[in-house]
Amino acid sequence: ELGCGMAGLAGLALLSLSRSSYLQHYSHDKTIQFDITLTDGHPDAVENNEVCVGLTKDHSTEMMQNKQRTLLGDDELDVQCQRLVWRADPQGAADCTNLLLTKASSNGNNTLPLHYNICLVSDCLHFQQHHGGLIATLGRLLDVK
Repeated sequence: ELGCGMAGLAGLALLSLSRSSYLQHYSHDKTIQFDITLTDGHPDAVENNEVCVGLTKDHSTEMMQNKQRTLLGDDELDVQCQRLVWRADPQGAADCTNLLLTKASSNGNNTLPLHYNICLVSDCLHFQQHHGGLIATLGRLLDVK
């Protein structure tokens, strides 16, 4: 999720959906793996999202211990929180490469290219001066094959 703000709600909702029995049923019981990365340009937002991910993990664990039905599966929640400023310049390209390398190494792959299939962007178009940087960032992170 690009520009996830202080809660990363869209990314955490996607995570919940990815772990739901509902989605598994409609995918014909095929395991669907999501790699979720919550990003924002503000360091406070990144820190707060790490807290939100922790609370989501705690809530899922508590529900499973109480043997209540949960949307989240038994697996460890695989969510990363990273700082990413949208930039159209070479520094922006380097930042995207570093983000992709972090994603690759967390999946046991230390080489590029490893891009994202989906980028969520929610309520991020209000600052027109960042539109060019957002478009450049999307182009660098998405798998366009």
